[in-house]
Amino acid sequence: MNYQIVPIGGVWQGGMFSVPQAIADKYLKLSSEYQIKALLIILGSGGVSSSEEIAKRLGITDADAQGIMEFWIAEGVLTSDGAAPENYANVQTAQAEAKAEPKRVRLDIKPPSLTPKELDAAALENAEIAELFNEAQVAFGRTLSYKDEELLVNLVNFYGMKPEIILMILTFAKSEKEKGSLISPNYIYKICENWLDEGIVTVALAEAKLRAVEGSNRLWREISERCTLKKTLTPKQAARVAEWQADFSNSVILMAADAMMENADKPCFNYLDTTLINWKKQGIKTEADVERDKEQFRRQKKEKESKAAQGKISRKPTYNLEKIKKDILNNTEI
Repeated sequence: MNYQIVPIGGVWQGGMFSVPQAIADKYLKLSSEYQIKALLIILGSGGVSSSEEIAKRLGITDADAQGIMEFWIAEGVLTSDGAAPENYANVQTAQAEAKAEPKRVRLDIKPPSLTPKELDAAALENAEIAELFNEAQVAFGRTLSYKDEELLVNLVNFYGMKPEIILMILTFAKSEKEKGSLISPNYIYKICENWLDEGIVTVALAEAKLRAVEGSNRLWREISERCTLKKTLTPKQAARVAEWQADFSNSVILMAADAMMENADKPCFNYLDTTLINWKKQGIKTEADVERDKEQFRRQKKEKESKAAQGKISRKPTYNLEKIKKDILNNTEI
């Protein structure tokens, strides 16, 4: 049976206060009933209360109240009479790290080579690694090689990636394979590398990332159908599509794809990427901006043709279709 707080009613009329997440995650098991109650009294009193007040409200002696509070003082949760706890510096560091962005982990350090015996031991000692092996076999559609197993074990034991996050990536890879994408161990490794580099180290961040990836994939499938391009993207190309979506609406990106089909000799991912890079530089962000730029280009082209017919030299139009073609050669983003 599931339970949830009723969002309205008399229980809320007296106001509310914050309770640290660690109380629910860690201290429910470590602390006693009276220690939890005493802490709630302090939190509900604006973070400050006396042993006398706690004793009165809990129906215990002042000495017992002080004894209860020693637990929270030792944990660095409370301080008494304004004194800093012994581990105050560590507490401050932990708080700062909690507020900071997730640490990025680079896969530029070579992981250790593992023997088949060590791989077998890793699967026997860690049920999550054994599950990773099974899911990877399903995703790849074949028996895992020694190198496949070594990669998975090192992702967990060497790079510290959570098994549940790797499972999410494998499940995603399996769904992509069912849609016709080619899935390889290197593809899985590249996704893991990108995620670690981006600081995606929690399940919540992984879920948000997958939603974004699925949105990017849907957009690219529509583009590939319009422009007869490859449906499969490399992890780096998929990241670029996500960057497009951060700068433009899907409708504007599709307009760029249509412009590519009208003007490109050979439509390709790089051409579309270069077009959007130039649009961003020119401040073209909306459908109206695109239409205005098109109209300006048509007008300048007409003026150029008119002047050329009269033997006059015209200035170069600002609409940069020709420049796009040249810029493609210098586009090193992909």
